Amino acid sequence: MTVALALAMLSGRVLDRTTGQGLAHVRVTAGSSHATTDRSGGFTLRGLKSGPLGVTLESDDVPVQHFTVTVRGATEHDFRACSTTLDYNCGAPALPNAPGGGAS
Repeated sequence: MTVALALAMLSGRVLDRTTGQGLAHVRVTAGSSHATTDRSGGFTLRGLKSGPLGVTLESDDVPVQHFTVTVRGATEHDFRACSTTLDYNCGAPALPNAPGGGAS
């Protein structure tokens, strides 16, 4: 008896977390599947297992960033990433009392 495994697909865009601009040439990796974003930040990963999936983003101006997304069938998900070209404080800790900072 042969059991067919249904494979999933993840597509979307990698966007700058500050400006919302699509980020080109970002490597998107999940397991052994990988893609490089196009000019508008678009990507597609095929042949994925359904369920929670670790996704890594990186390029010359996007430091390594890790995300988790749940995929089922054809899933669309956009990632908002830090880009050193557009986010000058990329990787800097949030300042207290700043919007999104450490103070409550």
